[in-house]
Amino acid sequence: MLEEILGGLESLNIFKGIWRGYAFYVTSERIIGAKMKKRRRELLKFLMGWRGSIKKSLKPFEWRSKSVKIPRLTGEDAFNLLEDLKERIDFNVRKHEIQEVELKKPGILRSGHIRIKTVTGKEYKVKIVAGCKEEYEYLKKILQEFCPEKLKT
Repeated sequence: MLEEILGGLESLNIFKGIWRGYAFYVTSERIIGAKMKKRRRELLKFLMGWRGSIKKSLKPFEWRSKSVKIPRLTGEDAFNLLEDLKERIDFNVRKHEIQEVELKKPGILRSGHIRIKTVTGKEYKVKIVAGCKEEYEYLKKILQEFCPEKLKT
């Protein structure tokens, strides 16, 4: 069976480290954290009101907001997106390696986060900007589909 993408988010409202802008994907087999494609250029385009596509093979996504939700993809579309991600992958955790996924809702003044703990003790953390409830809800939905028994909210 080919790997399918359950959903993803490329957003200026999620981040790892100090720079805003990160990509978070959930597939049928793993969770992928990746650097946002050409973050500075995309941020400039967003600020200038540009509309366009992330990947030419996919239908156009509009950058009117700070986030782009990637829908469920199968077959060739999923394969093409995963190929595009290969060069940008920051972390990659397979389903059987995950001990727990903690999802904390952002508040008005504090950020939320996704913390992935592996069975080997390694931990990955992606933050969600304060007040970004829409991103939180979307990530919650795709993580519940991926591993409901390991998700802690």
